[in-house]
Amino acid sequence: MQQPIVISGAGILGCYISCALSLQGIDSIVLEKKDDEVEDSVRTITLNPFSKNLLDKIGIENDYSMINKMEVKDFDGTGKIVFKSSEIGMDHLAYVSDFAALLMAVRKKASEKILYKEEIIDIDNKGDLNKVTLSSGKVIKTNLIISSDGKNSKLANKIPKSDKDYFQTALTFLASADKDMDTSAFQIFSDSGICAFMPTRQKGEGLVTVVWSVSDDLIENGYEYFIKENLEKISRKIGNRFQIRSKVQSFKLSSHNRSSYIDFPVVLVGDSAHSIHPLAGQGINLGFEDANSLVKKIIKTNQSDVLNLRDNLNEYSNERRLQNEIMLKTMDGFVALFNERNPYIRFLRNFGLNAFNQSKFLKSFFVKAASGPIK
Repeated sequence: MQQPIVISGAGILGCYISCALSLQGIDSIVLEKKDDEVEDSVRTITLNPFSKNLLDKIGIENDYSMINKMEVKDFDGTGKIVFKSSEIGMDHLAYVSDFAALLMAVRKKASEKILYKEEIIDIDNKGDLNKVTLSSGKVIKTNLIISSDGKNSKLANKIPKSDKDYFQTALTFLASADKDMDTSAFQIFSDSGICAFMPTRQKGEGLVTVVWSVSDDLIENGYEYFIKENLEKISRKIGNRFQIRSKVQSFKLSSHNRSSYIDFPVVLVGDSAHSIHPLAGQGINLGFEDANSLVKKIIKTNQSDVLNLRDNLNEYSNERRLQNEIMLKTMDGFVALFNERNPYIRFLRNFGLNAFNQSKFLKSFFVKAASGPIK
């Protein structure tokens, strides 16, 4: 009899993997150390078309705000890039979702597989099957354990990682806009940080979600005054006026990448394996690429053939680690470029943005790369 795959973490990716495996007749158990309550927050996530398509395939129904136009501007110059879905033959550039709403939707879909207030406290891999002991004392036998339990995953701790502290804090909140943004989004680079404005349907129409990456030294005395002083300046650059309509949530920014995504019988996906600067909103999308790749490897594997399973998981680890490392380094380059205060670098940056904006080929290539793998 086939043993269930154990998935640690009932987040969006963990639940997605369970549902995707179920469609292929592969059983799983999802463990969540917290209860089933989803905390209310102002957090949103931005899905690229590839990630949205994966959720559609498992039947997730959710309310999204679409982005059809994205303007990237340099606050201190005339440089800008405008991306439009119509110019590159795409329906939408991205989809913005309330994080809590999407999490509840995927948990509802995977509800029969989830065990709440349960976590792994021991793994005995000395026999033919791995014996997983849970916090309740229950023991599960399995061939595979998937770590989808976040950046501080205990299952991933044995695997070395590279860390980078950006010495920045992300501030996120909801704001009202004098002018309807409809399906447009903006990203402004300035001395006060990287500020993104995106449409959202969270808590009613007419609001936008703001994600502002700020150097820690700028808010060492608190972020309330910083936002009040700088939001109006940023608003003028966009040609709109924004007012805060929610509490402000904050979290420190750092990135990491594990040296491997497998410590058999444990395999890592998403934040347990890697994290990235939120500059381009690619964190969750890289996680979905992990999940999709892993599901495909599992489907083509005879789970009772341990050697074959190891080989396929090693392929997954090598492929995804390389792709994620490339994206991580690319984002680090952008962060460094737009944090540069040298006037000559700023001049070249503005010139480069405008030159890039004139090339439909480059814009199309960039957006399609950010949209995920070809279906």
